[in-house]
Amino acid sequence: MSLSQLSKSVRSSATLKLTAKFAVLKQQGEPVIHLGGGEPVSKAPAAAVKEAVDLISTGEVRYSPVSGVPDLKKAIIGYTENFYHRTVEPKNVMAASGAKHVIMVALQAILDPGDEVIFPVPYWVSYPDM
Repeated sequence: MSLSQLSKSVRSSATLKLTAKFAVLKQQGEPVIHLGGGEPVSKAPAAAVKEAVDLISTGEVRYSPVSGVPDLKKAIIGYTENFYHRTVEPKNVMAASGAKHVIMVALQAILDPGDEVIFPVPYWVSYPDM
């Protein structure tokens, strides 16, 4: 089996390299501040953890819709209306594991080899490879 040209063109993650370098320096006792990949510093909300445990305990765990479960999409719509004063339709809302993945999939869906993409500076370190 061989890898596709697309997969061969993807370079190592600059974010992961930075995170690894930070871990080494921290272990060595260096005074470093990590400005790489973001990880939450707070714990998950207790109510969300309980609900997840309760659901898993039922054994009724199924695949969710690709764009997100309806209740989560409703919550996103409510947040968008409350904080940004914008009304969006559920068909225009997607709940995913992270923005980088969503952006990469969207770009793969709409771009062809040779297309030009312009993005503003500053930008996330992954954008050029994406």
